[in-house]
Amino acid sequence: SKDYVAIDYSPEMIARCRTRFPGVKFELGDARRLEGYPTGHFGLLLFSFNGLDYVQHPDRMQILRECHRVVRDDGWFLFSSHNELWHSRASQPLAWRVLGQMRDSLRYLRHLKSLRPVRNPREGFSYRCERVFGNTQTLLVYYLTPDAQFRQLRSVGCACEAMSSCGPTCTKQGQVPGFTTWRAKRTQADEWDDLPIVIPALVFCSA
Repeated sequence: SKDYVAIDYSPEMIARCRTRFPGVKFELGDARRLEGYPTGHFGLLLFSFNGLDYVQHPDRMQILRECHRVVRDDGWFLFSSHNELWHSRASQPLAWRVLGQMRDSLRYLRHLKSLRPVRNPREGFSYRCERVFGNTQTLLVYYLTPDAQFRQLRSVGCACEAMSSCGPTCTKQGQVPGFTTWRAKRTQADEWDDLPIVIPALVFCSA
């Protein structure tokens, strides 16, 4: 396809991309509100780099609903997400693990006011405090179980055609992946039992 559209909510990012890639269409936009695009417009929809995990849960669900709306019936929605079953310190030596968990707990208490409204282990998701950008900033990162992601997709009218693992693994947990990648499609309820499981390939493209 020659029809690609890239969207970001940061004006600075859009300006940089337009300068570096003058032949590509970049637009300032918000994934929660894609009203500028008609229903069923895109043949391929990609939300890259675990981007869905850096918004709060209500915004995540709104993004999933919008992605379901703008992708074609025969199109694909591709994205990746952090895995709630993965624990970053599981493979560390015991002493490091204990010290690291103490630091994690202190960081959690520091951000408790922000974390409490968005933690929901019963629904399979929670937020974790993670140091990023050279250990200079703390981000609240959304983690959810694969089962929870299946349910989220189904609740907005999408079905998972494929799921695979990527990113770091924990050997002591039987190679539990740090991230999962997903390929979803619009579907009717009676299609759920017949979906094949294949490995997905991981920007919008309309044809």
